[in-house]
Amino acid sequence: RLTHSTALYLAMSLLSLLISSVVLFIAPTHALSISKETKNDKIGGPILVVGATGGTGLRALQGLLDVGYEAPQIRVLSRNLDKPVVVALRERLGFQTCQANLDDGPSEELDEAVSGCVGCYIHSTSSDTRKLDTGEAERARTLATAIDANT
Repeated sequence: RLTHSTALYLAMSLLSLLISSVVLFIAPTHALSISKETKNDKIGGPILVVGATGGTGLRALQGLLDVGYEAPQIRVLSRNLDKPVVVALRERLGFQTCQANLDDGPSEELDEAVSGCVGCYIHSTSSDTRKLDTGEAERARTLATAIDANT
């Protein structure tokens, strides 16, 4: 279960890293220490992955598989469920996919995406590191609020 303090940590971490790539993994200790030998029923619930469709995000998905998660236990959040990589993740590999746009603020879709999750991996990279992306902080707050309200 993600707590208010975890959600606050998430928001504060993203605020402090606005200019650079943001890669966070927030989960209970047992999820961080699982190995290939760990039985999947002990993991406790799905992991939400935000930013999974790029190169780094896809490697993060592979990392979760490598430590014992199965594709159906991983939820991929995307703005567009028709994006070819999202379709492939869902239809060919069996990942859960959820549609929500963090730029739109709180939404029922985002609430559904985070509901029941035991962890959240966020990968966000600004396309231009010379410019401050002030929207990143608001997106972090939106996600943290949804996590706090639904887990």
